[in-house]
Amino acid sequence: MSLLSAAEVQKMISEALPLALETQFSVVEINETGAVVEMTPRESDLRPGGTVSGPLVMAVADAAMYCAILSRNGGEMAVTSQMSINFLSRPKPSVLRGDAEILKWGKRTVFCEVRIYCGSEKSAVAIVTGSYSLPSLE
Repeated sequence: MSLLSAAEVQKMISEALPLALETQFSVVEINETGAVVEMTPRESDLRPGGTVSGPLVMAVADAAMYCAILSRNGGEMAVTSQMSINFLSRPKPSVLRGDAEILKWGKRTVFCEVRIYCGSEKSAVAIVTGSYSLPSLE
């Protein structure tokens, strides 16, 4: 299977989902097992006390899964069908990194796991599992 590059995936997402540009979203790496993305929280993404909001953490995870899948299916349609998140510690206001791993690629469904990190921290602040549907466009 030939993988698209991080730049190719970034271009596809930027053209198809302009909101990605507003969130300072970037595809950092496409690798053998998945993808790595980063997103920089804005002031509006913070909750009182300086914690990054849960919806932004989930957006990073969703983006990481999407990039991992797009890089392998040549940009064909893929849609989120399920996500579950476990918050492990308080996400501090720094760059969020989502490290996605594809666990299983089925005929119609792809299963992934994403670990979310803040800044240079070595411990994940959240672990997300999810699945994407690969709908037929016929």
